[in-house]
Formats: sequence, structure tokens, C-alpha cells
Amino acid sequence: MSSPVIAVVSGPRGPAVTNEDIEPLFRAHYARLVRSLALACGDRELAADAVQEAFVRAHTRWSSIRGYEDPLGWVRRVAINLLHDAHRRAGRKRRAVDRLAAESTSVAAPHEPDDLDALLASLPPSSAPRSPSTTSMSSRSPRSRRRWSSPRAP
Repeated sequence: MSSPVIAVVSGPRGPAVTNEDIEPLFRAHYARLVRSLALACGDRELAADAVQEAFVRAHTRWSSIRGYEDPLGWVRRVAINLLHDAHRRAGRKRRAVDRLAAESTSVAAPHEPDDLDALLASLPPSSAPRSPSTTSMSSRSPRSRRRWSSPRAP
């Protein structure tokens, strides 16, 4: 059997930390933390994500956390805070979706294409759009009349 891979992390928080330092705490308490937080929040996947993230944060700060009286309490508190953050984020998202849904129902529905002719007919004459078929030939210049008239016979 091969020996486990040990990662060494060094950073601004102090000396290098190995997996051997935090791994016993993780192995002993991960499953129990996930079960208890899943009961609290009702979602096992969300609880597992929160506990995993809490252990990752503990690993990056392990040089100071290992001196605490109860490092597991720190991990538990971080996981609970992450669950609270996720719950607040979900609430904000739900409220935003509800607000957008209410706004979209209050906006008037667009007019049907069949109403377009009636709407155009209701415009004052000066703002009604002109197309070549509705404009009289006499109002055009001689040059444009040639362009719109039928071709001359040779």
C-alpha cells in the first residue's frame, strides 16, 4: 500500500502547513458535521459544501487555529456562517425574481400585428409614414418620377 500524498502549503500566515496537521481533525469530524448541518438546513449537498469550505479555510489559517482551545468549534462556526450566507443569498434571489415577475406582468402587452393598420390610421397626417405606393406622383421631382415610373418604350 502506498503512503498518502502530503501537500505542503506555505503562505503569508506563517510556516508551512501539512495535511498531516489538519487531516486527523477532518477525518474524525467531517461526516458528523455534515450530518448535523444537513439536519439544520435540510440540504445535505449544501451542508457538505459548507463544511468542506470551512475545512479549506481552516487549512489556510491552521498555523493560528491549531492553537485555539477548540479548533473544531471554529470550523463548525465558519460552516454555520457559510450556510447563513447561502440562505440570505437564496432569499435575495427569490425576492428579486418575484419583483421582476411582478414588474413584467404590470407592463402592458404589446399590440397585436393586426392592430398596426388601425394605429397607423389614427396618427395625424403629418406624422404618418409615407411609402412610394401612397405618395402621389405629382409631389415628386421630375427626376424621381422617372425612377418610379414604368420603363419607356424605345
